Amino acid sequence: MLAIGSVVGSIFGVKLLLILPVSWLLLLMAIITLYYSVNGILNVCAKAKNIQVVANNKNMVLFGFLAGIIGGSTNAMSPILLIFLLSETENKIVS
Repeated sequence: MLAIGSVVGSIFGVKLLLILPVSWLLLLMAIITLYYSVNGILNVCAKAKNIQVVANNKNMVLFGFLAGIIGGSTNAMSPILLIFLLSETENKIVS
């Protein structure tokens, strides 16, 4: 599901690259990565809850799509995929 979402997102990301300035897309990626990093630091200091993502099909497609958008427009999809993979919970609830 991650792969399917990332392929569709990559197509959309390339379209965005033709419409928006690259700096906006890089800023979007930086904001998402910075938010996750700050949340991780606050979690270590016990001031924030850990981000947990249930590994269901909906979340896989969503994170794959976001990674595809960033990857298609900036060629840097790994930070978004790492956020999903590191936040994945053991809970295997299927919705």
